[in-house]
Amino acid sequence: MSTSWRPDLAWRPAALTWQGRVPDDEPADPFASMLDLLYTPAPYGFARTCLVEGVAFAAIVDTVDAFSFDSVAVGTHQIRYRRRTATLATGATLSIDRAHYRVIGVPKRINADEILAQLVKVAA
Repeated sequence: MSTSWRPDLAWRPAALTWQGRVPDDEPADPFASMLDLLYTPAPYGFARTCLVEGVAFAAIVDTVDAFSFDSVAVGTHQIRYRRRTATLATGATLSIDRAHYRVIGVPKRINADEILAQLVKVAA
């Protein structure tokens, strides 16, 4: 099977991928676009809006099991958030749905885009 030359079609062999698409048509990072869906606030996503020092960001909030990652849990909750949305440090206070939490321990990086922080609920 051969393809004949058609003068009406522009030919840019350097700009085509093996799928025959121009690279600009591809998303920059497909993993990041999937995370965007997860970090969409409810009711369409899993995220809650958190507030730290006047800065709002989306995070996935969960209660901690007794044996989280095979170690005894110290905090009552944990949040998973995008790396570029907020910077949390040990002792930072944040509010989620009018409840106040304090970050305990150093937040841990899960992957290139996400961070996991342990929280303990504090009185307002």
